[in-house]
Amino acid sequence: MDMCLVRTPIKGQRKICCSQNDGKQDTKEDVYYVPDLKSNILSTGQLLEKGYSVFMKDRTLHLNGKNERVLANVEMAKNQMFKLNLKNILSEKSLCDDKIELEGLRGKSSSLEESCNLLKSEKHNLLNEKNVLVSQLESVEAKFGNMEKRKNWKKNMLIWRKTKKVESIK
Repeated sequence: MDMCLVRTPIKGQRKICCSQNDGKQDTKEDVYYVPDLKSNILSTGQLLEKGYSVFMKDRTLHLNGKNERVLANVEMAKNQMFKLNLKNILSEKSLCDDKIELEGLRGKSSSLEESCNLLKSEKHNLLNEKNVLVSQLESVEAKFGNMEKRKNWKKNMLIWRKTKKVESIK
């Protein structure tokens, strides 16, 4: 099999923004800028570094996402290239990521509901405890008031007795 290598200079690395089918934007970092190429090249090394898995078997390239979900299975073309429709891949990736995020948000929502219910229950318990404490305080204040009355009554009785004794002595 003849291999013809053509050297095309890389003019730099850039960040690119890809439009997805749903209108969202996805950004890829450190993409090689090669203006003389007729098509874009996707670096398998960069995909691996970002957490994707890439393997080739039986003239097919298999691309899996970070969560091992299949993003693409691409047949090798006659020119030994793998033509990948990146726009569709990014949309599927985005949809998958959105579903994962949605499940996470549902879990958080459920957790927040449980916390809210626990707080409501705790509030109810605290209000009941407050009512019991207020009632106990009122009872103590009433007893204290009765003690004050008895103390004043005893004091008044002592004064009255003293005055009676003084009157009886006169």
